[in-house]
Amino acid sequence: MTSPEEPRFPEYRSRKQARRQAQWHSYPPPSDEGPDQMSPWVSAPKPGRSRRMVAMVVVLVVLILVGVLFGIGVGRGGGPAEVPNDGPDAVRAVDWLMSADRLSAILEAKIERNRDAVNSALHPLWDSIEYNDHNRTALYALNYFLIDLKVATGMGVDRAEIREYQELINEYEERFWAGQPLGRDVTIRYEDRTFSYDGSTGEGGWTED
Repeated sequence: MTSPEEPRFPEYRSRKQARRQAQWHSYPPPSDEGPDQMSPWVSAPKPGRSRRMVAMVVVLVVLILVGVLFGIGVGRGGGPAEVPNDGPDAVRAVDWLMSADRLSAILEAKIERNRDAVNSALHPLWDSIEYNDHNRTALYALNYFLIDLKVATGMGVDRAEIREYQELINEYEERFWAGQPLGRDVTIRYEDRTFSYDGSTGEGGWTED
């Protein structure tokens, strides 16, 4: 009885594959059916490494999506902000892609600008509106409204709220530059004095307690 002929194997130069040659005898020789059939002599990737590669790809895709969705905030994100042109002739619009960090930075810049201007007749803000007690009172009130929005922004806002806050800022500033009542009352009490503002008449100011 003759023993069956041993299957022929191609010559392999890889030492690793040479050490595994004993395992190859359990496989048939490579097929000539085409490249769609994977040769049993091609070692499959290790499961652990494969899972790590898949995880890295998933993380990369997530980072790209975050950059697309929110990274408009890279250009519109945090960092120091200059006060945009918000004078009486400014064209006001809502930036639908603005991030919360960018909105907070713009609010901070406006608050600082108004704080500097309220007691200085030489501030450039007063180049476009008369410096008097009535307008100074309105600027005080406007700044309180902006501070209120900045605090709310810092507590967390979604896209709809960011747009809503921009619309409120535009409305307050349009009224201020036009010399109109701001449409919202405010009362701030300190230990020895109180600031009040009537949003329907534009009257208000400081009173001693």
